[in-house]
Amino acid sequence: MKKNFTLYLALVAGLVLSFQSFAQNSGVVVNLVENNEDAVEIIENTLLAPITDLGTISNITYVGSSMAIASFSNAQEIGIPSGMILSTGKAKDVFSINNSPSKGSSLNSPGDAILADLVGNNITHDASCIEFDFIPNDGVTEIRFEMIFGSEEYHEYVSKMAQRDDPQVNLYNDAFGFFVTGSDINGDFQNGALNIATVPFQADYISVGSVNCGYESKFKVTPPGKINPVFGSNCSMLIHNDNLDIEYSTFDAYTKPLMIHANLTPGLQYHFKIVIADARDGAYDSGLLFRINNAATNDAFKPTGLGEVNMENQIQLSPNPAVDFTSIQLPNTFKQASLKVYDMQGKIVSERSVVGGEKVKLQINDIPSGMYTVIVEGKSDQVYTAKLQIR
Repeated sequence: MKKNFTLYLALVAGLVLSFQSFAQNSGVVVNLVENNEDAVEIIENTLLAPITDLGTISNITYVGSSMAIASFSNAQEIGIPSGMILSTGKAKDVFSINNSPSKGSSLNSPGDAILADLVGNNITHDASCIEFDFIPNDGVTEIRFEMIFGSEEYHEYVSKMAQRDDPQVNLYNDAFGFFVTGSDINGDFQNGALNIATVPFQADYISVGSVNCGYESKFKVTPPGKINPVFGSNCSMLIHNDNLDIEYSTFDAYTKPLMIHANLTPGLQYHFKIVIADARDGAYDSGLLFRINNAATNDAFKPTGLGEVNMENQIQLSPNPAVDFTSIQLPNTFKQASLKVYDMQGKIVSERSVVGGEKVKLQINDIPSGMYTVIVEGKSDQVYTAKLQIR
């Protein structure tokens, strides 16, 4: 595919902004910025527009190269039609044809401390970072982000392979996170921040190492040019893009759209930090496509041992929020089922067997305060869910 960029100036809110809009042969339109002030305006008008009426937004910032951030639209083919781009390289390259197995642009930007912590005190480079504060209105208990992660590190730098062959390889896996800080959040990172960018219904953070289909023969594991699925992890969530003729993304592979969510308490202030960076060196770009979409779900993926979960098939908890216990009226559509309570990192904190139609009293006095997901699964993939806030 031949690149065909059309440059024009656009009017936004009655002001002439100095951003460039590139329409590519795939039909995707990428809106670039010339400085970080323009980046903040695109963040406000694109990323945060869906929650403007849901709470109070403040302290919007962008740190990183102006070449690494953009908004996009008309991208139905990749799964998220419009939203934001954050990249460790040039944002304009994300929707280019995949004509190189190792595309990379060093932007000579610093890394990020919280991502260095995420990858085990490794060196990071070319960080691009969006931050903002949000106070949810009454009745607003979550924000859902729909995201795609792509990387040129697929498939040769899959860290599963590194654990078996070359322990140094996973040092190069680029890192990203959606970090949330608040008075009722107790995460593992700076200031108690919680990284909500985890594989659906699992505790692993989304990365090349946690979502992949194995690794390439460069490391003497599979025949030349083949992918080894044996050591793959969550392969069903990944799109292969290494035929060098797919016009929608420059990355060798990228995830299907994944939903991650932040559970919130109305009236409390939360700080959000969305950041991506190169690890170890500035080569092999990675990127994020994302938007806020409170209708998004992960029901297309089958979590381990759960069947296909429909997050819209709700059950009622009372009281909720709760302190010592909550009661659950179970539907009578099954005879027996399992009831599991998951924390925000996908770990099971409570489980028991239940009978359809009964009213279950769930003791929670030994579970720390926070937001949880209750999942009840019967046979034949009958799955019911609820959000639970423990105080």
